[in-house]
Amino acid sequence: MSPQKPKKKPKDNSTQGFIGVNNIRNGLIYTNEQIVSVLDVSCINYHLLSNDEQNLIEDGFARMMTSLAFPVQIFIQTRRLDLTDAAQELRVAASKLRGVLRDYSQDILDHLAAWSTIHTTFIRRTLMVVSCHEKEGTIELERRRGMVIDNLRRLDLNSRPLSSEELADILYIIYNKTRANTARLQHAREHGFFAPVVEKRPKNNQRGDRFVS
Repeated sequence: MSPQKPKKKPKDNSTQGFIGVNNIRNGLIYTNEQIVSVLDVSCINYHLLSNDEQNLIEDGFARMMTSLAFPVQIFIQTRRLDLTDAAQELRVAASKLRGVLRDYSQDILDHLAAWSTIHTTFIRRTLMVVSCHEKEGTIELERRRGMVIDNLRRLDLNSRPLSSEELADILYIIYNKTRANTARLQHAREHGFFAPVVEKRPKNNQRGDRFVS
């Protein structure tokens, strides 16, 4: 009698299965086995510091990394500067002005639009990823995250956890590097393309879990 072959797990064809993210909720990323929090970390101009100050930063960072009993990941994301929201805010403010001030505001908007088409400016974002096994729970993750924030503060680096919307935007940029400016996450949500892409409808036609809450 031949031994029975182990049954294969059904293939997950959903978007969550493709990118390895099951859910984003309350500022946390839930994968198949882990819970992840991402910190947005401020930057310092290292090359403007004196040699002694650079040594202090390096020593402090080394002490921080050796004191942590859990893994962390440093992630640098470079993206094109998007002035869409800034231009929209300026446009709304300009619509409330009158006379010369309104004309002046329109000139600024025209210059901003022309500048954006000619120049390509990139911004860099420093992120630190803290995670734990799903079985350890969110309390353990919050403890680890708090330790990282405290250690960064000793290096004069401010950090804060990203919200669910910011986490979704980070992932969106990762998987849509070339289209992130022309097809923004906000536009996808506004036009109703968000749910069908990230939700998997069960066979009984009940509505699946939302990707971001």
